[in-house]
Amino acid sequence: MKTVNKTIVKMMQIALVLMFVFSCTKDETTEVYQEPGALLESEYGLEAISDKEIPQEVLNQLETTKDNLEKYMTDVLQIVDYTIIGKVPNAKSLNKTFEAISKSSSTVAYGNIMDPETVVIGDLNKLLPSKTQEGSNLLKEYASDQIKVGDKAIELTWNYKGETFKTTTFYNDEGITWDNLMIGLIMMNPEPETELKNNANEKAGVSWNSYKRSWYGNWLWGSRRGTIYYEITVYHTNGTVSNTDITDYGHMNIGSAKSESRVLKETGSYGRGQYALGLCTPIASLKFNEDNFEVSVSGVGSNIISNGTKSLYPN
Repeated sequence: MKTVNKTIVKMMQIALVLMFVFSCTKDETTEVYQEPGALLESEYGLEAISDKEIPQEVLNQLETTKDNLEKYMTDVLQIVDYTIIGKVPNAKSLNKTFEAISKSSSTVAYGNIMDPETVVIGDLNKLLPSKTQEGSNLLKEYASDQIKVGDKAIELTWNYKGETFKTTTFYNDEGITWDNLMIGLIMMNPEPETELKNNANEKAGVSWNSYKRSWYGNWLWGSRRGTIYYEITVYHTNGTVSNTDITDYGHMNIGSAKSESRVLKETGSYGRGQYALGLCTPIASLKFNEDNFEVSVSGVGSNIISNGTKSLYPN
C-alpha cells in the first residue's frame, strides 16, 4: 500500500513539473513570436480595422510618389510595399501616436529628391544630436495639427541604398496627412521661375514695369506644398521713376515660411528693393534678423532660403 502511494506521489510530481515546463514554453513563445502588426498597433495606439479599402486619392499619391522616386532616386530610395494596419480610435490613442512619431529614435528625412545628393535619412537623435528634444517637439507640434481621431494608417516599406525600413503613414479620405519621411522630403524646382511684365498707359502718361521671382516646393506626389516670392514694381514717366513698390509672400504646408521686403530706393533713375524669404519642413525652423534683413534656418529640414536686393530700371 505504501509502495502504491509513493508511486502516485511520484507521478503527480512529474506531472506538475511537465505542466510548469509547458506553461513556461508557451509564455516564451507568445513573447518571442508576437505578430509585428500587433507591436506596431501597440506602439502607435492603433485599432485594427476590417476595411482594407484605401481611398483613391491616397492610392494616387502613393503611386505618383513611387513614380517620382523612380525618376529622380533610382537605386537610392524607393517604396517597395504598403499595407493597411489600423486607425486612430480615440484621443488617448492619438496622444500615443504623437509620442511614437516624435521619439528620438524615429526615422526622419530631409532633402530635395530632384537632387539625390541632398537627401539624408536617419534617426532623429543622429541627425539632430544637439537639438533632439527641439526636433521631437516640432514633430509633435506639427503632427498634432495634421492627424485626427478617425484617421487610418498604412505601413510603408522603404528601401534606402539597399537597406529596408518601415514608416507609418496616416491618411483620411482626402489624402495623406502624415508620414515622417514624406513631411521631411520635398521636390524643389531646379530653377526658380521668373516673370517680367511691362505696361504703358499712354493716356495717363505713366508706365510701369514689374519683376517677380518665385521659388516653389512640392509634395513628393507633385502638388504644390510651399511658395515664396517677391515682386518689385516701378512707376515711371519719361524714364524717371516716380514710385517703387515691393511685395512679398510665403506659405508652407506642414512646415514654416517667412517673407519680408522693403523699398531701398523709391524714385529717380531706378527703383530698388530688398527681400528676405524662406520656407522649410520640420524638423527645421526659420528666423528673421531685422538688423541684417535676412531669413536663416536652423535644424536639418528641407529648405529654400533667398536673401537679396533687386534694382529695376524703367524701360
